[in-house]
Amino acid sequence: MVQIPVLLKKGMDLRPCLRLYHPAARRIGLLLIPRGIGSCVYQLNVFISSALASFGSIVGEGGVAALYYANRIFQLPMAVFGISIATAAFPQMSIHAARNDMEKLKSTLLFSLRAVLFITIPASIGLMVLGREITHVLFERGAFNSYSTGITSSALFYYSMGLFAFTGVNLIVTVFYSLQDTMTPVKTAAFALIINVVLSLLLMNPLKIGGLALASSISSMINFSMLFMLLRKRIGNLGGMKLLDSFVRILLSSLIMGAACLILSQNKIAGLAVSIPAGIAAFLLASFIFRVQETKELLLWLLKRR
Repeated sequence: MVQIPVLLKKGMDLRPCLRLYHPAARRIGLLLIPRGIGSCVYQLNVFISSALASFGSIVGEGGVAALYYANRIFQLPMAVFGISIATAAFPQMSIHAARNDMEKLKSTLLFSLRAVLFITIPASIGLMVLGREITHVLFERGAFNSYSTGITSSALFYYSMGLFAFTGVNLIVTVFYSLQDTMTPVKTAAFALIINVVLSLLLMNPLKIGGLALASSISSMINFSMLFMLLRKRIGNLGGMKLLDSFVRILLSSLIMGAACLILSQNKIAGLAVSIPAGIAAFLLASFIFRVQETKELLLWLLKRR
């Protein structure tokens, strides 16, 4: 709305036009339908997990609330960093796709995936190690007691395993959208939904509420793998070995960070106020030792911003 006066001053004709028979309008409509179905599949996923969590005799009392609160914590790094990266990369990838420049499209995707790895892997390890302490600080008061903290942190632990996959799916889906293919992500999401239901039924008894979260993580990993392979088949090599190299180096750095957080978290005086900054420092130091390229790129970017 703010931009409308500026556009009018530039002489643009902004009168409403309902030419739904126009080829471009029909094309957009056909592309939007699968996207809407994809959103429904995601909501159905959430609904099924919540429905299964309501079986207190199997997963324990308070399962629905535990999944909800764990999801809120888990969504934070994904929303702040992961989805932001996907949103920023989408226009550039759309331009490359429109120009049929697949090499630049693949280069942008690889860079974005490596950036997602750099954020989500240490975030996953951090949430797995400090999940109970984070849940305690954020929510434990009133009716939310130590039992609630326990089952919520259990769900958070298993959700965190799939953080990269959840975020990576959002990124690869934008590549398919830039290629004007909105149907493939729906098909893989529907298959992942079936996997999620089957795994939830298998894991909810031995792992309780954690089993439902683990089922979601595994199904998301499968969804990411399918999308990655289908995209590679369509546009060629996506730099999988380079991505794997980054993954191993970042994982090793993250494990050192996790060990530092675990040691410091045993000291109640230190708590999260010391554990988190120390963990970040340990990760950055380890990433230099293991020559994580993304760390150098981040520092160079920060220096250019000054």
